[in-house]
Amino acid sequence: MSKKITISQLKIAIARSPLKVKSEALIFLNRGLSEYKRIAVQSAPWRVGGSGGGVPRETGNLREKHYTRVNGFEGRFGVSPNAVRYAQFVHSGTKRMEARPWLEYARTRADGAVKRHYQTFMDNILKFIAT
Repeated sequence: MSKKITISQLKIAIARSPLKVKSEALIFLNRGLSEYKRIAVQSAPWRVGGSGGGVPRETGNLREKHYTRVNGFEGRFGVSPNAVRYAQFVHSGTKRMEARPWLEYARTRADGAVKRHYQTFMDNILKFIAT
C-alpha cells in the first residue's frame, strides 16, 4: 500500500493540472459507482419471501431502473423514486413486508473494492506530482 497523499500535495496537483486531477477523479467515481451497481443489481440473493442482499428478483423492473450519475466531484447511485414508486417500500419494508435494503447491502459489500479504486486514484496523483 502506498503512502497517503497530503492536502498540500493535492493542492499542488490541482494547481499543476486541474484537468488531470479531474480526469483521474472521474475515473475513480465511475469505477466506484460501477462496483456499487454491480453488487446491488447483479448480486441478488433476495427472493420472494426471503432475505439477503441485492435487488429483489420478482419482476426485474426495479433492477432495470438503477442509475449512476457523476456531477463534478460527486457520484450518486440509486433508484429514482419517480421511476419505481415502490422502491422505498422494498428497501425500507412495511408493516407487512420485511425490509430488503439492497442499497445498504451494496454499499457495505463494495466498500473494499471502492477503497482500492480510491487508492489507485491517489497513487496516480502522487505519480503525477513526482514527475
